[in-house]
Amino acid sequence: MRVVRTLLTTAFLLASLMALACLPSKGDEPQPAAIKLYLPLVSRQLHAPDVVLVSPKNGGQLTTLAPELVWRATGDHWFYIEFSTDPQFSVVAMSVPARSHSGGPQYTTTLLNNLQMATLYHWRVGFDDDTGSYIWSQSGWFTTPGPGSATPSAPQPSLPTDGSAVGSLSPCLGWQGVSDARMYHITLNVHSNMFTYSVLSPGASQVIPFALLPGRTYDWHVRAFNGFAWGPESETWEFRTPGN
Repeated sequence: MRVVRTLLTTAFLLASLMALACLPSKGDEPQPAAIKLYLPLVSRQLHAPDVVLVSPKNGGQLTTLAPELVWRATGDHWFYIEFSTDPQFSVVAMSVPARSHSGGPQYTTTLLNNLQMATLYHWRVGFDDDTGSYIWSQSGWFTTPGPGSATPSAPQPSLPTDGSAVGSLSPCLGWQGVSDARMYHITLNVHSNMFTYSVLSPGASQVIPFALLPGRTYDWHVRAFNGFAWGPESETWEFRTPGN
């Protein structure tokens, strides 16, 4: 990526100098001041917004297999996160798919999968440069906890009744709470469709915060997080939305 940027920058400079050769001059004196007009443009091409990792702290010993990830950056962008046991990231152990983040300058996301126990991980955040490639932050590293803590049990869905029709395009989903749960993760998708929605809930029920499609059958399941790890998925239930 850096080689490509260097070649593009070099080509830009050459094109700029060639254009200057075609400019008229006063007498026999060149116009060196015109070159300065091109330098700020080259500078903007070379410098991407800085991405600084905040948490987990570098070298930290974690107490969770699913840490909250925090970083700082300027502007609203698409960010992609990678984890690897190799500092060169030759093999990616886990990744968080790219998605848009706005608001800044500090961004936070919840890791929705468990990392391996007692493992040293390197992690980094990539900034989408609008060409499909990523400019990476400096990597950080941390170690996950070993065995000793229990994962939460699977919740049991309770409403709407499995296979029933709901009366709203933003229905309320409910389940039996898990005693040590701090948070729940609902996965929802149109029946027989690969596209899924993810919704986080602090309690044992959640109104879907957006409108679903009318006249469709949806599958859903839920799992709990107890601060140490995510537990197993519940049974999958389904419901049908009104309309059509």
